[in-house]
Amino acid sequence: MILVVSALLLLVLLYFEKVESAAGKALSKFALSSLFVTAALTAPHPDRSYFVPILIGLVFCLAGDVLLAFSSPWAFRTGLVSFLIGHVFYLAAFLRFFNFGGYFVIAVLASAIAAIIIYLKLLPYLGDMKIPVLAYICVISLMLTSAITAGASGVLSQKASLLIISGTFLFYLSDIFVARNRFISKRFINRLIGLPLYYAGQFLLAFSVGSVKLV
Repeated sequence: MILVVSALLLLVLLYFEKVESAAGKALSKFALSSLFVTAALTAPHPDRSYFVPILIGLVFCLAGDVLLAFSSPWAFRTGLVSFLIGHVFYLAAFLRFFNFGGYFVIAVLASAIAAIIIYLKLLPYLGDMKIPVLAYICVISLMLTSAITAGASGVLSQKASLLIISGTFLFYLSDIFVARNRFISKRFINRLIGLPLYYAGQFLLAFSVGSVKLV
């Protein structure tokens, strides 16, 4: 039921994105993002030390979603900080299962190369946002690295590993479209692709709290 309602709300949100209604975007984002928080709250939580930071991260992301509905520089910066805090809590959740196995080096190298490429692509357009964006890219790259290594650690079930890695990766991809829309080319196609990726990633992470337990 949550996923059905979420799909309908996503269509509503995309409509408001198309017509550029700030109020419509804020309201529909709040309703839609509240559902991934609800999904985490209503799922079983076999590992509370994983559930709590994921839930807090989801709440900060909800706040960031609403703030990014508005186009003012203040709203964008505050939303960026809110997402940054959310990523830190996700990172804390994944680090519990972190290890330095064979996938660690691959994950670090892949994340670092991707981060450098993305930052260099954005750099000419960033103006006074160079340092905040660099910090954000570093944190989300660390989050992706920790998710991959946690998922590949062998201490989680296959389902939990899949939910963590795929959810984080989709979230990571969606942020590329947010950055492209904000700094390079403000076009509806960025939201049309980025928003479904983002919400799919968030729901996968929300559902992961019901599957994460040591095996």
